[in-house]
Amino acid sequence: MRLRPTQVYVQNELKPFRIPEGFVMVRDTREQKPLFADPPEGLQVITGTLLHGDYSIRGFETKFAIERKQMSDFYVWATT
Repeated sequence: MRLRPTQVYVQNELKPFRIPEGFVMVRDTREQKPLFADPPEGLQVITGTLLHGDYSIRGFETKFAIERKQMSDFYVWATT
């Protein structure tokens, strides 16, 4: 069985969106590469200590988490 990474599609533009009033994204203090260099208009991002994940939503830190990964974080193996 041979495992290979799937092709990653990156889109430069986001679909139309509306940030709900009062929505605040929390970025963990240990996150080294921020998701946004310049957050979309209306998105407030604060830095805080998260027990799990790299990102969460203020008020839901114990219920919702996003763990950000890059291709280099995955180990690809193959057998013949």
